[in-house]
Amino acid sequence: MTRDELERALRAVDVPDAVAARERARATVLAAHRERAPRRGPRAALVWALVACAVAAVAFSARDTRPAREVRERVRDVFAAPAPVPTAAPAALSGRVLVSEGDELFLVARGKRASLGHWRDASWSPRGLYAAVAGGNTLAAIDPADGTVRWKLVHREEVRFPRWAPGGLHVAYRAGTTLRIVYGNGTHDVRAGRAMAPVAPAWRPGQPRTVAWAGLDGTVTVEDADTAKVLWTRTGGRVRHLAWSADGRRLLVAGARNGTIHDFETGARTRVRADGTIVAVAFDRRLALAIHRDGRTAVRVRGEVVLSAPGRLRDLEWSPDGRALLAAWPGADHWLVVRGREVSAVRHRFGGAARVRGWATP
Repeated sequence: MTRDELERALRAVDVPDAVAARERARATVLAAHRERAPRRGPRAALVWALVACAVAAVAFSARDTRPAREVRERVRDVFAAPAPVPTAAPAALSGRVLVSEGDELFLVARGKRASLGHWRDASWSPRGLYAAVAGGNTLAAIDPADGTVRWKLVHREEVRFPRWAPGGLHVAYRAGTTLRIVYGNGTHDVRAGRAMAPVAPAWRPGQPRTVAWAGLDGTVTVEDADTAKVLWTRTGGRVRHLAWSADGRRLLVAGARNGTIHDFETGARTRVRADGTIVAVAFDRRLALAIHRDGRTAVRVRGEVVLSAPGRLRDLEWSPDGRALLAAWPGADHWLVVRGREVSAVRHRFGGAARVRGWATP
C-alpha cells in the first residue's frame, strides 16, 4: 500500500467506538490541562500529540492486517475500562489437571507432566481415583497414576465426551450420535438416547443417577440413568453448553450467544445474555462464562468481568475447592488462573491445540 492509499484509507475508515473514545481522550486532556498552567507550552503540545497518535492508531487498527490487529489490542488496553491483568505466575498449580494434546493425554501435577496414553478426551471419576477416557472408537477407564487400563469398550462409531457420574456408578458418553451409559466397572453398556448433539452430557450433583443431555434438534432431556425415565425436557434452539450448579439445583442451557438457567426447586428461569459468543462455561457455586468478542475474551463470574485477555480463551475449570478458576489461553503457552481479583499466568508447555479435561484434588 502506498502512502497516498494509506492516507485515503485512514480518512475513510470509521473509528471503532469513536464517540466514547473521543470523550475519554477529551477528559484525559482536560484533566492534564487543569494540573498545569493555562498557557499552551511544550507539555500541552506533547499531550495533544499523544492523543492524535492514539486516535490515528485506532483508525489504522480497523485495517485487517496483523500489525493493525496488534495496534488495536494496545489501543483498546489504553481506552478500555480497567480489568484484571495477569501477574507473576505461582510456582505450580495445585491439584491434578488432565490435558489432551492431539491424540495423547497427560496428567499435570506439581509442575510436572506425565503421559497417560493415546486418548483425545477424558474426565475424572469422583475424588479423582480414575479417569474415563476416549480415543477413536474406544471408551476406557484408566488409573491416572500410570495410565493402566482398567476396562475398555470398543464401538464402531467415534466415542466422545466421557463423563463420570458424581456417585461413581455410571459413565455417560457419545458414540456416533447416540447417548450411551455404562456402569463404572465397564458392564451393562446401553443406549440411552438417539440423535445426541456434540455436547457433553451433564450429571446432576446430589442425584448421581440423573443426567442431562442435548439432542440435535435442540431438545434437552433430564432422565434417570437406570430406568430411562424422563424427568424433564426443554425444547429450543441449538445447544452448545450444559452445566449444573454444585448443589444440583440449577441447570444452565446455553447456545452461542444466550442461555437460560433453570431452577429445579422453584421452576424459575433466568435469562443469560452475552454481548458476544459464549465459548466456555463453568458452573460450581458460581457461574463463569467466557465471552469472545472483537478479538478478546472476557470471563465473567456472576456478571462481573474478572479477566479480559486478547484472543479466544476456553476450557474454563473451577478448582476442586471452588476458589480458583482456570482458563486456557491457546497459543500463549499459559493458563490463566483467577483467585478473587488476582490473575496469575501459569506456564504449561503445551501447544495451542491442548485442551483442559478436568481439575482434581492432589
